[in-house]
Amino acid sequence: MLVCAGGNEAFGKEGAWIVAQDNVRRRMSSNQVMSFIGARQPSSAKSGHALATDKTKIIPGHGPLASKADAQAMRTMLATVIQRIKDLRQAGKSDDEIRAAQPSAEFDARWGNGFVKPEGFLRMMLGVVGR
Repeated sequence: MLVCAGGNEAFGKEGAWIVAQDNVRRRMSSNQVMSFIGARQPSSAKSGHALATDKTKIIPGHGPLASKADAQAMRTMLATVIQRIKDLRQAGKSDDEIRAAQPSAEFDARWGNGFVKPEGFLRMMLGVVGR
């Protein structure tokens, strides 16, 4: 999926399957404002469905070519960080206290060296996970 790089349309014209989880597909179908990095993303065209196999190659908007296992690891990371933030919010912690708790720390070495650094990622997650 080349959401941010603008490659979906070009790859789709060549016959590639553009796959997105339902929430991503809904998000991609409308114009987006990413205030945490000061960027805008126009809506994308229609998408298709396919199931990833161990041979599937995933082209992310940022970062290296990925596999099904990489996508599963990222999904685990996101679910873990989101749950930690929810738990901290339920415990009455402020955003500053949540930042201090470093809910993504165990994942920062693997996931925090790309386009979005750990501080920006946590700021984004705090905006996504409602109170």
